[in-house]
Amino acid sequence: MSMSDEAKKVLERYLLSIAGRLPLRNRQDIIREIKGTLLDMLDERFNDKEIDQDKLESVLKEFGNPAKVSRAYLQGDYIIGPELLPYFRLAAAIAYTAMAIVMVVSIGLSAAAGNFAGVAETLFGIIQGSLSVFAILVLVFFVLQKTLPDLHEKLDSDFPVWNIGDLVEIPEQKRVKLSEPIASIIATAILISLVTIFIDRLQIRLSAGTACVVYQIFKEGFYHIIPLLVFRWSLDILLGVLLIIHRVRTRKVLVFEMLLAGLDIGIILIFLLNGLDHFFSLEVLRALDIPVLVSMMDWLFYGVLILVLVLSIIDIVRKIIQIVRKPLYEDLLRTGDI
Repeated sequence: MSMSDEAKKVLERYLLSIAGRLPLRNRQDIIREIKGTLLDMLDERFNDKEIDQDKLESVLKEFGNPAKVSRAYLQGDYIIGPELLPYFRLAAAIAYTAMAIVMVVSIGLSAAAGNFAGVAETLFGIIQGSLSVFAILVLVFFVLQKTLPDLHEKLDSDFPVWNIGDLVEIPEQKRVKLSEPIASIIATAILISLVTIFIDRLQIRLSAGTACVVYQIFKEGFYHIIPLLVFRWSLDILLGVLLIIHRVRTRKVLVFEMLLAGLDIGIILIFLLNGLDHFFSLEVLRALDIPVLVSMMDWLFYGVLILVLVLSIIDIVRKIIQIVRKPLYEDLLRTGDI
């Protein structure tokens, strides 16, 4: 039995629509069973004929709405059942979006006031608040789940008609250009070499008559943080290797990138809490006797760090959204279940 490309895509979308409503533990086994049943129905009904989209749709209509099919495989008690799960996700998205806005505004106000310790306090407060909000939402929806006994009966009445257009779309797989991770690996390797091998040679020399004064750029505080920076940049090289191997940003790669952004936030906080003068020598600027230049460097230091901090937070939020929206298509496709 052969199947047209259009029919294969529709079958993938149908199975994906079911998979998105199933628990992770048995998802692949259930999808494999449903796919086998559908192929048997097609083979029995159309024998050796090629299956086009119309033939497949007739069988899928008979098999049933993906939401109702998935419910037949859901057993046991739920903290949040499939009926309320979309509303839970919506409520969580609204709550965390509001928290992200408050966080960015708070960080901006703390930075403008020069209260860089307040930036760290804001981040820790947001983390605690996020856990509290999640716990409250789970509790509220758990209570709703238990106090709405007619939920299943009402849901049955919501399944009258469905069509192929209602099926979820297959996520687009954007391939990574090889030049991007290769360039990133080369640039990072050069940066590691500069910091580990040539850092002592990075100096500023000023001539005063016949004398030459040498000023070090980095202080002892920077030398203490070098191992952490090298570790972070080494992970960047590993990320580049992963992108070269996979050529797409899989969910695992997205999670890895999200962890790197979290590590960046930690490093930025170390710089913010210790200050410019802890890591970099300003003696050369003071020797030039231009106070405004010292002040500009100070503001530039904190401004760049705050900007990178906000961008890292936005990147984490964006990665979380991508991971949530990237259904299980990759896993199911890789195992051959769709």
